Amino acid sequence: MYSTRPLPRLEPAAAARAVPLRLARLVSPLDHVAGYDVDLGSAVLPNGILSEAAIGNASIDPDSILVGDLGIRLSVEPTAGNPPFDNYYARGWHRGVEIVSVHIRFDIPDPPVGGTLTLLGVAVD
Repeated sequence: MYSTRPLPRLEPAAAARAVPLRLARLVSPLDHVAGYDVDLGSAVLPNGILSEAAIGNASIDPDSILVGDLGIRLSVEPTAGNPPFDNYYARGWHRGVEIVSVHIRFDIPDPPVGGTLTLLGVAVD
């Protein structure tokens, strides 16, 4: 069973070293049928705490291109050896900062291809 106690407060030094990933706009070409894994960059999280992971809006042009059943997924990947970001209490808190990589993943299962995916307002911190 997981604890319902709050995690310790962020360390001021770790919070000062944190670097969020913010992308106002990203355009990715859709040029093949199959899986896509687009590296958006990295973020530095204070005490390993992920407080936000969001895409404001996603659109595909032309709209005749369909995304697979799992949709467009924002993936925040922990530093090797650290637990996944699946549960705030199970993952816990640790001293210092953690560098994470950020990706979007999706599938284009069927033709047509030859368009673009536009993401607005990506935020990870």
